[in-house]
Amino acid sequence: MRESLEELLEAVAAAAPRDRIGYRDRLAAYGQDAIEPMAVWLTDAHLGPFAVRVLERLASDPELRDAAVGALVSGRSRTTTSSTDRDIEEALVRLGATVQPGKRRQTWPGTERLDVGRPRRAQRAYWAMHTWERSEQGTRQRAYIWSELQQGRLRQGWGWDPVQDLRSVLGHIEAGITLTPEEEDAWHARRMLTELADAIHVDDIVVAVAVPEPSDIVVTRVIGSYTFDLDPGIGEYGHCLPIEVVAGPLPRHDQRISEALRGALRNRTRLWRIDRVGGDLEDVIKVP
Repeated sequence: MRESLEELLEAVAAAAPRDRIGYRDRLAAYGQDAIEPMAVWLTDAHLGPFAVRVLERLASDPELRDAAVGALVSGRSRTTTSSTDRDIEEALVRLGATVQPGKRRQTWPGTERLDVGRPRRAQRAYWAMHTWERSEQGTRQRAYIWSELQQGRLRQGWGWDPVQDLRSVLGHIEAGITLTPEEEDAWHARRMLTELADAIHVDDIVVAVAVPEPSDIVVTRVIGSYTFDLDPGIGEYGHCLPIEVVAGPLPRHDQRISEALRGALRNRTRLWRIDRVGGDLEDVIKVP
């Protein structure tokens, strides 16, 4: 059975840069559904180059050409690195769709130019997280996640068995022990393991997206280390971070949320960095 788009996006985000190109055609196979997340990824310093290549491949389909080219053209006004901007220019040349200097840029619905966000505070990282599934269970799951946030717990999935405790999984990896399928599933949540250098750390800010309602966000600050705490009544969401709620719930279109921050929250992976709008988040939360 083919993996879901969300699973594939997460695999790409977790892959080493040299390995990402191997996912290009698998992602492009999702067609129109892949364009929105790639348009968002153009603004990411690490994922932007890969997003350009996926959009160029999508543009080879006559039915998708206008949307994919439009995403690339609009992305020229939003990239955060000169290398990604150069990749876009070269892709547009190959596609015969170069926009001449000074010409009014085209836009693709949902990717209009965003205000440039203000950078993050030193020693603090900023994250956004989806915690619920896009399924008929979504409403029930969001209600549970929100109730847990109010009690100081930020939860994530792929955690339904005690063997999936990320601390244990890390120990197996370091010992060279082959992971079980359950442990491999759990490792998708690895950036919740606060002891890892590239993971969430104490005092980081994490935005819970689409909680408690699909149009809401809740802003939290991490106040403790990762734990595995399986709720027997739910049987999932065992990965847990101690947090305090510092803002929200807020509708995404609240006047306190900048256009840059709102744009950074558009994604379809479960966890991603939003450092480039850290300053915008600081204005919302007003925490020391």
